[in-house]
Amino acid sequence: LGIKSLVSCIAGAAIIGIIAVGAIYLVGNASEQRIAAEQQLAVDRHDLSAALEVALLQARRSEKHFLLRKAEDYVAKNAAAVKSAMEVLDRLGASDTNIEIRPVRDGIAAYSAAFTQVVELQHVVGFDAESGALGALRAAVHNAEKTLSDLHEPQLTILMLMMRRHEKDFIARLDPKYIDDMTQRAKEFEAALLASGMPENAKNQVRS
Repeated sequence: LGIKSLVSCIAGAAIIGIIAVGAIYLVGNASEQRIAAEQQLAVDRHDLSAALEVALLQARRSEKHFLLRKAEDYVAKNAAAVKSAMEVLDRLGASDTNIEIRPVRDGIAAYSAAFTQVVELQHVVGFDAESGALGALRAAVHNAEKTLSDLHEPQLTILMLMMRRHEKDFIARLDPKYIDDMTQRAKEFEAALLASGMPENAKNQVRS
């Protein structure tokens, strides 16, 4: 080949080389951007998953405090934590459409509904010895005890105290066997009440 042909070949090879290097750079750059995007998605998903876990733990914490202390403010804290968990879950679903969030959402909704029912039942039972069914229980037994004390009925008083012991044991331990014990003592109390020499109106008052 002549010099011109050689120069042309070298120039052509250089151009082809430059084009090849550029193509490799573009492909590599696109691949790098894709990997970086996937990494960022993984980081975002990890952060959102951690935030979801924290929100659910805060909800459980408020739930436990409510069950231990019977305070209304923990109900609001639980609701706020559940709301936060739902919001984070929506963001997690929006960040990656391949994630199936509905089962998790349904689970959180079921948990929230169950806690709401627990709160409602606690209102029925009472938050302390003065409220709800506990308050009614306390007032009723105090009235009966006062009547028995005024009438000097030691046997009935003893049976009443045994019934109260079963009541306290049930409240402290939530063991159903104390319900059976209470039922048995109530039968014994009724029999002793019938056999006592108390006036009929006093018997009815104690019985009620």
